Amino acid sequence: MGRKYYILSYFIITSALIFCSIPLTVKAVEDTKPFMTNADSFVGEENPDTNFGGYTYLKVGYDNNWSKAFLKFDLINVPSIFHKAELRIAFLHVENNSLLDFYETNSGWGEYSITWNNAPPFGDLITSVSIPEGQELYKHVKIDITDKLESITGFWSIGINSSIQKLVRIAPKEQAPVPLIMFYYQTSDILMFSKIILVGSLGLVIIAVAFYQASIKKK
Repeated sequence: MGRKYYILSYFIITSALIFCSIPLTVKAVEDTKPFMTNADSFVGEENPDTNFGGYTYLKVGYDNNWSKAFLKFDLINVPSIFHKAELRIAFLHVENNSLLDFYETNSGWGEYSITWNNAPPFGDLITSVSIPEGQELYKHVKIDITDKLESITGFWSIGINSSIQKLVRIAPKEQAPVPLIMFYYQTSDILMFSKIILVGSLGLVIIAVAFYQASIKKK
């Protein structure tokens, strides 16, 4: 009977050592969570009291008059810890070498009520993006906004503007690929958890074997 326990202990110890020798670099599993835009619209200087929330595109830049776009996201359920956040937008039309500026704005506007005259003012600049010649249409462009979202919860609004006389059209939430924010985060460390369980089980087996051997000797 003692020989059987020795063989079992040897097998468990050897398996544990092999398993624990696996590098920890593979322990982290990355996952993503998208947040679609909650509301979007553009406003036009030529028609300052007109709402364009029902349009099938968001117009930004200059086309005989200036236009700017607004996006709003509900970020109430973002991952508690994330290491990267991307704003993703897709273009339906681009005039070569356009330049877009992204600003934080007040989120108290409505998709079907915002106009040039009542639009919230731009706040802090988030980033500026140059759109190169030959930009592929109907495909997400990824813009890193991690720093701006480290402490954001609830509704978050951005305004998109251009300071040069170029025109772009952006896909709205009604047309794919829709604007969204993608969060990157790491899931639970499954491999490390498995190692802890295995090592703990190994310790219990060794203790059980030791007690068994001690009881045999007493007899």
